[in-house]
Amino acid sequence: MKRILVAVLFLLNLNMLVAGESGTLHVNCGKGRLDISIFPIQSSVDGKVKELCVGEGQLIKREDKLAIIDADALNIQLEKVKSEIGIMEAALEKANADLKMKEAVLDFARKNFDRVKHLKKMQAVPSSEYDRAENEVLKATADVQAVESVIAAEKSRIAAAKVHFEAIKMQIAGTSIVSNCDGRIFRQLIGSGAVLKSGDGIFKVLDFSEVYVNFIVSEDFAGDIPFGAKVIFKPDIVPDLVLHGKITSIEAIPQESVKTEMRSVCRAKLEMENNPKLIKVLRSGLSGIVIVQL
Repeated sequence: MKRILVAVLFLLNLNMLVAGESGTLHVNCGKGRLDISIFPIQSSVDGKVKELCVGEGQLIKREDKLAIIDADALNIQLEKVKSEIGIMEAALEKANADLKMKEAVLDFARKNFDRVKHLKKMQAVPSSEYDRAENEVLKATADVQAVESVIAAEKSRIAAAKVHFEAIKMQIAGTSIVSNCDGRIFRQLIGSGAVLKSGDGIFKVLDFSEVYVNFIVSEDFAGDIPFGAKVIFKPDIVPDLVLHGKITSIEAIPQESVKTEMRSVCRAKLEMENNPKLIKVLRSGLSGIVIVQL
């Protein structure tokens, strides 16, 4: 009660009180200015702008399509890589079949060598036959190893091609530029037919999910404003409309001298209301009356 009384006495001296609900105190804090996040819409791929789906000043919703980049060259590239993967997979299938045959030959050569080695111990076969059987094992082993190397290389090529394939698919997906928030096209940076590099800007968008109002109060009064206090913002340009929000931060302003009154900047996040008349005029720097509810 004492805290409210102090605030009331302070505000009465400045004629800042306005009518409020029963049991609440609505305080006219004077002028505040909107601070709305502006972020760029950029191309994530190289290419030519095929179509701009929106224009400057147009209202947009999350997931709205904003622009289309020509994807013909990427689609051709995708089909080429897909065909190459098919050829490599066919080669891998053939190599696997060849490996089975080479392994069967190696298995036969080893069994034959074991038989000849046993006979040689009994002096039942000449040394030349022993040498021939041993060489057949060595050759069959080398043949298996050679095919295994081909298979490993083919698998590596296929894996790299599939990574490339997915990268192209992601690029194709990136040719459809969509909004990631509700807002308004603040600036159109290029025209239809423009040739873009990855990272080039297409639009600048006002993000209506990040709308704040900043206003200045005395440090004494700032101490009586709790975080989360309700705020009303009445834009000068449309005084009959209001935005509602809550205090998110209060920061002291450094004094220029000991004689300067200590002040604080209050910041409130505002909730957007689905009012086309209001939304069309919103911009950073827009001034209006701020009222805080205590």
